[in-house]
Amino acid sequence: MNKKNKTAVAKCSQGDIGRVAAVFKALGHQTRLVIADHLADGEMCVTDLTAKVGCDISTVSGHLSVLKAAGVVTSEKRGLQIFYRLKNRCVIDACRCMASGSCD
Repeated sequence: MNKKNKTAVAKCSQGDIGRVAAVFKALGHQTRLVIADHLADGEMCVTDLTAKVGCDISTVSGHLSVLKAAGVVTSEKRGLQIFYRLKNRCVIDACRCMASGSCD
């Protein structure tokens, strides 16, 4: 790690580092990354995500709970459905940057 990177990390409080670690842990599962990628296109309910991800409702709901607990997504209940959306666009931007291999 170069001196510049050490300085950037040193500016984060322990609480900040803990929150960032929780986000990376939540995104550490391929299905949760796929869910976040779909939510980058706009909010969706569990049923919509189930069709796109190819998992059953309980599995998608479980993954959404992990993402919500980590602060990656937020939700809003409308009638009987709950709609999810990305809380911070930077999460998916960082994932796409890493996937492209050009994060300069």
